[in-house]
Amino acid sequence: MKVKDGRVAIVLFFALFWNPIFFSTCSILGLNFYTEGGGHVPVFMYSYMVVDLIVLYNYVKMLLTKGITKGDMRVYLIVLLFILLYSIKPSECPDGVLLYKVFIAESVPAMLVVSLVLRNNLFQSFIKCLDVLNVIISLGLLMNFPRYLNGNIEFAGGTYQGLSYYAAFSFSINLFYLLWGKEMPRFRLFETKAYYLVSLFLLVVQVVSCFIGGGRGATILMLAAVLLFLFFAYKKSNRFILYSMLVIVAIVVVGIQFLSTEYTAIMMQGYDRAFAYIDQDGSLDMSNTSNRDVIYLKASNAILRQPIIGYGLFAYTDEISAYPHNIILDVLMQGGIIYGIVFFSIMYLIFSRLYKDSIFDSRIFSLWLLVLYTFVNLFFSGSYIGNPLFWFLLGMFVLFNRQRMSLQ
Repeated sequence: MKVKDGRVAIVLFFALFWNPIFFSTCSILGLNFYTEGGGHVPVFMYSYMVVDLIVLYNYVKMLLTKGITKGDMRVYLIVLLFILLYSIKPSECPDGVLLYKVFIAESVPAMLVVSLVLRNNLFQSFIKCLDVLNVIISLGLLMNFPRYLNGNIEFAGGTYQGLSYYAAFSFSINLFYLLWGKEMPRFRLFETKAYYLVSLFLLVVQVVSCFIGGGRGATILMLAAVLLFLFFAYKKSNRFILYSMLVIVAIVVVGIQFLSTEYTAIMMQGYDRAFAYIDQDGSLDMSNTSNRDVIYLKASNAILRQPIIGYGLFAYTDEISAYPHNIILDVLMQGGIIYGIVFFSIMYLIFSRLYKDSIFDSRIFSLWLLVLYTFVNLFFSGSYIGNPLFWFLLGMFVLFNRQRMSLQ
């Protein structure tokens, strides 16, 4: 039974992280997400349909044997509410229409994954798969290196931002397990000394890949991960972790020195782009943020015109012909101050519960990896409506009973 549950946990994990797994696998196999002529290949969408059907099959199977809980009812209410609001006030902007489609295709299945994981006590087996994700992304990054020399600063045809964010995410996972791996449930392969040495090498690959991509948010994600790990090491008075962090940073710095001049030049170009918004005098220059300054200004003005109730969960994109690429502006444009108070109160609940749990148990601390990746991304790009990890975390701490995160 345990073997079967473990397999289900792996399937559910792959479903939740299908985006990075798909692009990483394409990179490993040398495939491109776009055709040479620039036309969009629907393989990714078709593969996501298969993933969704697998999740739905397992969810319905569980309902038939275990019934419906209050947590499941909350999921249904959210889905019905979002569908109803979109039906009443649909978006005319392509971004708004796309957000609705992504919510149905990716965010809803993520909430079903939470139900399956928590109700079947699969959390331990589920979280063990972070090691596997780290290896898959890292192999994709490694296979990408020869393409950089040809000027292909992308990830399997995806954007440079995807390259940077996946590299930064795998960096945070890798660094976490290098520091706290002995306290975490892991597959045996990842507990060996040989894999520890491989992890140090992959850490260099991840840092270099992140800088080559030049993603601003991804660079902040790497720095945020380091600061968060230092903070928890300090709170737990763990000097060994602090010293280990210094040694690991030194190893990464030394490893970068072995890069060829060609890769060093490409990395420095990405580095300059990642920090282009900081002037030489240390002041911020928002004009070097891929027009984020223009979008932020439009969103702020729209909020001031209708600050109390906003413009609607999806129709708000019609006001500026896009979504604001910032979760605070996103929420205030959608529902104004009223929705903002409710939304950010729930976010505070998530952060406070996770902080309290992770202080006493390092195994729960691994969920901070998902929180960092999700919220750094939402502060600089994307929208929470179409972010499956956001809905997974919401389900984990709000919709369902978090006490079911069994680690025994």
